[in-house]
Amino acid sequence: MRLLRDLNSLSVTYVAEYADGLGYDVAVAGDGIRLNLEVKATTRRGRLTVYVSRNEFEVMLSDPHWRLVVVLVGQERKAEAIGTVRADWIMQHVPRDASSLGRWESTRFDIPPTAVHKGIVELAEHFGEGHLLRGGTTEARPVWLMA
Repeated sequence: MRLLRDLNSLSVTYVAEYADGLGYDVAVAGDGIRLNLEVKATTRRGRLTVYVSRNEFEVMLSDPHWRLVVVLVGQERKAEAIGTVRADWIMQHVPRDASSLGRWESTRFDIPPTAVHKGIVELAEHFGEGHLLRGGTTEARPVWLMA
């Protein structure tokens, strides 16, 4: 949230604070940008595993502004790297319901580094490089999601 709010021209709302059924955690708007971010965080460098609910997936299908954002959290609880997993990758790897009598409600994705794009793509396109949200990093060495 702090990193998003550093981009002064954007309005940032932590919607998960008051509504947990929207299918995303953070709404970002302003300066010609509108994004609904589902944010998943991890402290693991060697592997990126996230869980996506059926509701989050269905919102992804119907909301062109929905993005899955992943955050690598360091030892001091600060973001070390941020990336975006594109919806087309999710679509290729989501489980299929086998029949009308049952459906998946949550799924685990083991996301390879090649599926994670540095930063939040729309912010990089709009504001340029150099900020952690736009594909920069707080470290000189690469991390798991800096593909």
